[in-house]
Amino acid sequence: MAIELYDGSAGAAYIQLQNVLINGKVEMRDCTPSGTAPMDKSAYNKLEKLVLAPGGVLERGDDGVLRYSAAGGKPVCVVPANIKFEHSEALSPAAMAENIPFRGDPVAPGSDGATAAAPLKNRVKLVFVSAQNVELAEFLLHREWRMLPDGTTILANILRLRTPTRQRTP
Repeated sequence: MAIELYDGSAGAAYIQLQNVLINGKVEMRDCTPSGTAPMDKSAYNKLEKLVLAPGGVLERGDDGVLRYSAAGGKPVCVVPANIKFEHSEALSPAAMAENIPFRGDPVAPGSDGATAAAPLKNRVKLVFVSAQNVELAEFLLHREWRMLPDGTTILANILRLRTPTRQRTP
């Protein structure tokens, strides 16, 4: 399960997804040894596999490269598993990430009303979680963009969500 943060049509948005697959897999390959340089099939096949797990964050930077950080870890360059190479072709990590199939089943409509996962374009972030969590999704969204649409602060809204409303007695 993951919370996807992305730029929606009306600004920053999130959607919670289950059954997340990137290029048909729940794993990536660590491309730290080669960095962002192009690699051929032989070099690609030597890359270590890593599994996307709760607490991890997968983000596609402005440079098009995917970076994954395990819970509390430092981000590392990753490429999708299951990449197909043509003959002696060499691909950069950004090129491998460009048109990969990305799939996730929405748990509910996104904060902007989206009913499907956004493509893994630049500035998209996936935060892997163990269960649906609307409060965390809202927090992550507003931490990324700092200000809520109504102009209130993040802390004020978290406190509002956590504080039970009192009912007036006549």
